[in-house]
Amino acid sequence: MPKFTVQQFEDALKQEKFFPAYLFFGAELHIARHGLHVMKEKLGISNMHDDLSYSAYSGVEASVEKVMGALKTFPFLGGKNLIVIRDAHKLSKEMQAHLVDYLQKPFEHSLLVLIAEKLDGRSKLFAALQKQSAVIECKALYANQVPSWIASQVRQQKRQISHEAARYLADLVGTDLSQIDQALERLFLFVGKRPLIELSDVEMAIAETSQRSVFELTNNIGEKKLSKSLSVLTTLLHQGEAPVMILGMVARHFRLLTKAKEVEGRMRQSADLARYLGVHPFFAKDYLAQAQHYSLEELKQAFHAFAWCDRELKTTRLTKDKPLEKLIISLCHKRPSVN
Repeated sequence: MPKFTVQQFEDALKQEKFFPAYLFFGAELHIARHGLHVMKEKLGISNMHDDLSYSAYSGVEASVEKVMGALKTFPFLGGKNLIVIRDAHKLSKEMQAHLVDYLQKPFEHSLLVLIAEKLDGRSKLFAALQKQSAVIECKALYANQVPSWIASQVRQQKRQISHEAARYLADLVGTDLSQIDQALERLFLFVGKRPLIELSDVEMAIAETSQRSVFELTNNIGEKKLSKSLSVLTTLLHQGEAPVMILGMVARHFRLLTKAKEVEGRMRQSADLARYLGVHPFFAKDYLAQAQHYSLEELKQAFHAFAWCDRELKTTRLTKDKPLEKLIISLCHKRPSVN
């Protein structure tokens, strides 16, 4: 069976071209959740726990009796059953063996979906899935794929977004799918019942609010501007932004700085660097310039500071701004450290 992009997978579903099994594998599990949502919508399966056409198991709890029983059961009102196994890389050897046998002669009334961050490419199950299933690799999107992803997410909500608006939102948010979801949720609230999201909506609802402030914070930290960084942090906290979200965005920024530092002097074209980092070419030069403020060792040391801050935010009884302030001070110093 072929490998599919997310768009090809959706197009096949629209044409009611079903496969006996589907494998979503890779680290970007947000894509798997999106694909599962699209399948359930196409099959008319509700999110209710008592929907008789839907069964879901984790790889650890998936027993032969449960899974094979669900696959054999005929749909209550016709159509197809959907049987989902998450964390499929944790399936027992016995369960894997039964699935290999099942894939040789699958039931037409059931669709099997396996979701895994990784699978042993040498296993019989992986070989069987490659032959008998549609394989969708869940890897991070490239920057040029983000606008179409945004458009597809908007269509799921029975709305439309202009090309300019989708492109600008992609430039603002980047390739982080969870951040895209948060931005879209804010946009839906902003436009209300209006069916079309336009560029002006993104400018007003996203660019001029905390999303822009978060980028301002990360850029100031990357440029080691301590006073401005602390000022923007205060603004974000007063706006009600979650400290853990702020930490996550700063950590994401430093992951990109680290990647830029690793190819410093070897990747001179903005387009190549942008593709490597997963950002728009307009922002690529900023990451490269900011990376020059740090040595590779300092960037790696920063992640110890992030781990410390994460623990403090989750356990401290002090106000949540203190760990973040201490983190920012350490990042703007010559050698990031919170000790």
